[in-house]
Amino acid sequence: MFKSREWRKRIGRRIVMAQLLLILFVTAALTDWSKEHVVFGSAQDELGVQLFGGISSVGEAEQVTLLSADFEGSEREEIWQSGGGNQYHFSFSDTAGRHDSGAAVIGVTKGTQIGWPVYSQSIEGLPAGKPIVFNGWVRTEQVEGTVGAYIAIAYYDSSGSRISFDQSLGIRGTREWTQLKAIGVIPKGTVTVKVNYLLYGTGQAYFDDASVYVYSDAVMNSAAYSENVKLVVTEEQLNTNLLGIGMQLNPFTYIYDGLTAADKQLIEDRLKAINPAWLRVFTDTAWWTSSAGYNFNTPMMNALLENLQLCKEVGASINLVMHRPKDLRNSGLIAEHMSELLVWLQQQNIEIAALTLYNEPDLEYPGTMDQYVEMYTTMHQTLVNKGFAGVRLVVGDAAVFDGFTERAASALQSETGMLSYHQYIPYKRTLIAPVLRAALMAERSMGTDLFLWETNVSGGTGSGTFSPGTDPTDGKLLTERYSSALKLSSYLLQALSVGVKGAAYWEAFDMKYSGNTSNIMRYGLWGHKTADFKLRPAYYAYQLLSNHIQPGSALRRITSIDTQIADIDANDSRNDEAALLSYMIDNPDGSRALFMINPWDQPVKVTADLSGDGYRPQMVERQLFDNDTVVSAVYSEALTLSKEQFALQSGVYYDELPPESMMVITIEKTPDSPSTGSIGMPGVIQLSDDNGHDTGLHDGDYNIIMNMWWGNNGNVYRLYENGKLIETRIVTEQSQQSPAAQSISTAIHGRANGVYTYYAELANAFGTTASSNHAVVVSDAKPGTPVLSHNNWSDDADYAVTMNMWWGTNGTTYKLYENGQLIDTQLLQKTTPNAQSAVTYMKGKAPGTYTYQGELINAAGASFSTWITVQVAGGDD
Repeated sequence: MFKSREWRKRIGRRIVMAQLLLILFVTAALTDWSKEHVVFGSAQDELGVQLFGGISSVGEAEQVTLLSADFEGSEREEIWQSGGGNQYHFSFSDTAGRHDSGAAVIGVTKGTQIGWPVYSQSIEGLPAGKPIVFNGWVRTEQVEGTVGAYIAIAYYDSSGSRISFDQSLGIRGTREWTQLKAIGVIPKGTVTVKVNYLLYGTGQAYFDDASVYVYSDAVMNSAAYSENVKLVVTEEQLNTNLLGIGMQLNPFTYIYDGLTAADKQLIEDRLKAINPAWLRVFTDTAWWTSSAGYNFNTPMMNALLENLQLCKEVGASINLVMHRPKDLRNSGLIAEHMSELLVWLQQQNIEIAALTLYNEPDLEYPGTMDQYVEMYTTMHQTLVNKGFAGVRLVVGDAAVFDGFTERAASALQSETGMLSYHQYIPYKRTLIAPVLRAALMAERSMGTDLFLWETNVSGGTGSGTFSPGTDPTDGKLLTERYSSALKLSSYLLQALSVGVKGAAYWEAFDMKYSGNTSNIMRYGLWGHKTADFKLRPAYYAYQLLSNHIQPGSALRRITSIDTQIADIDANDSRNDEAALLSYMIDNPDGSRALFMINPWDQPVKVTADLSGDGYRPQMVERQLFDNDTVVSAVYSEALTLSKEQFALQSGVYYDELPPESMMVITIEKTPDSPSTGSIGMPGVIQLSDDNGHDTGLHDGDYNIIMNMWWGNNGNVYRLYENGKLIETRIVTEQSQQSPAAQSISTAIHGRANGVYTYYAELANAFGTTASSNHAVVVSDAKPGTPVLSHNNWSDDADYAVTMNMWWGTNGTTYKLYENGQLIDTQLLQKTTPNAQSAVTYMKGKAPGTYTYQGELINAAGASFSTWITVQVAGGDD
């Protein structure tokens, strides 16, 4: 999302608002055509049926025959009909096309009234209710206006009246050949479909190589409210090996927001509560390269390192994004710069899982597709040569022009580790187009994992690069609105159901992107520091998604049936008229998560059989996301939504979902254990710890021990830290011998100084027993205090500065500062509580006074020495 100043001047507001291919950027005050194209300002419900994408599977594409699709031959003038007014210039060229071939041309001179000059071709007999895609190539010369050159699909009934339309983003300025795409679903009652090339603005536009595809085999679903719904969990896996849920976390906040230690701890606590599988981080080669070589000790690099260390502490995989490199088209230099960065990060114990070259290259990359491919090919070979073959290269990362991603993926099949696209959801519009776009992207991914690396809502008043805008009715920022969070959650689940492997929210929290206070990125899960980091509804919604969709999980289809209708085959997806959005997530740790979204303004009573396949739950855990719950959580600054134990009746779940809500039911596997002899809930359990028993230090490494001394045994164990589930363990049958004792130990590592509160649960088929709270005080997590000394007793120019940490918690990194500037960094072995030492040798120092301070660092923080002073004499003896 972050754009350069030049890009913002050139594109302005349209970046975010144009993410969805079906949005129109025009006003209503022009011609009859313009009135038919207005999309903003309509009083549409944001939820209800709008939340349903309406597609289960996209099927195979069938190409529709277009005449003179390449604009060759004399018949093109008969086939492609021009229209819109005599004030516009229409012509055909034999040499202006993509391959020095035929093309259609529309020209609008400055001063001419803006309208909709168009070339169109009509198609008959296409199947209603099925997806359609129109691809067209466009080139522009000095095009100005609010939209520019674009393509569109229009649908007409038997009387010739237009039913509706779908269209692409427009392009402006002077731009080389770009493939545009308009996608939609053919409305019922359509007799004629027209594909259109248009220019809304002034300048000259060239059009070539049209193609149309329909998906006659696509499985489309309808939606309707039902008061009573039965959910049937099918065995159909809609998606497998999911990559999980992530978000964007950029380093600019460490430079421009003046974060205190307390601020940083709050950010870390919230990120750990969200538990993202991935964190996407911007970098730029200008941060560490110069004509003098590499300098990894710049302010931005220090900020980047602190940011990446937080990513590591949170436990997320890192996708590092080279936003806009210093050497824009030199593939060799880009590969060299990025590989040197990876080497340096490895020395800092930071591992990068994925690497993206250029953010939104379909909008920002300054070169050709061949140069883009060469850049990735060179980077791939360099990674292999330097021992980074495990880093996944992310290709595409397209904002709006999906043809860019498709062509890049085709050319880079062996180098691509992941395909990427971005999608911003217009908050007042139906989800049909975004879900269809996701399905089409997945269908064309050629077996490569497809990741939605940027997503949020958009389309409010004042929407742009730094803000999703506000709703005109209540004046609220879109990210502060409950309905936006529910809508985005609905989209993400449906995107996963049609083949997307993972998704990342833009962005973690509001932060400044420069010293300019107007450049605050306002898409966050919580507000900026100047707004007291106020939590937003999306924080809780996204937390539910991230915690319950683990990497490696699978997503299964659930059919929702109106219980008043009999004789429905629940396993036939063609009969799925959905009342709820619902999916089952099978996680690799053995747990299952049932997601249910009620988009209607009325409650829904739901029944679901959750037993079978080794799952015989008597109790499940329930978390509710609804307006009242979220208002209370935001007001109290709750780290997580409350969890509630919920009893089942013979494995069947009965509940009522409040209006416009999301419910997540967590089901633990409870295998048969006839040899346990349990006749009731597990016995009383107690927690203890061994912190300080090993070294005498109350550091951040210790064990939490659960003991059930006598009573009914359990077969599922869960441990919570500060209210967050940190471990689930299935107890083996050999460890279940009621009424014998049970004991389970969990290793805890890397905790910072503070108080950590634990409780545990032991469950069996009869129920769950919880322990009382057990607090662990960590006071020695940071390294022991380093002590500096030197050997320069004669004021010489050559001397050594030695650091000793005589006893205490060890550090893993040592830094030495001279006159306030970092001059040496060394990696240390950790052997707590033994002494640590490091020596830095000075050679040929100029006469003067030098002050030194040492810093000893580990994952929990840093400790500093006192300053020492060294004099270096001048002159001859």
